Amino acid sequence: MYLRVCPVAKRPAGVVVEVPDRTRGTRCTPGRRPRVDLDALERVSADFELLGHPVRLAILDILVRRGGEVCVCDLEGPLPVKQPTVSHHLRL
Repeated sequence: MYLRVCPVAKRPAGVVVEVPDRTRGTRCTPGRRPRVDLDALERVSADFELLGHPVRLAILDILVRRGGEVCVCDLEGPLPVKQPTVSHHLRL
């Protein structure tokens, strides 16, 4: 059995869209590629991974609320880590 998966644009509720028959291995949307270079996507993905830590998100929140100017010693108080760890997260 061959399962056909084809992306369909948003349709109003109740509208049925027929997917034309195609042979196995052909694409339903030929020629569509990401609008962004794959190398750029890799870099952005790595940046998002850095934000995946709760301490880094807390640091970012504090920086945003204080206009981006904060002393490291002021970050140590509200965070559950010591100053060397805060510095490590800032470096990353």
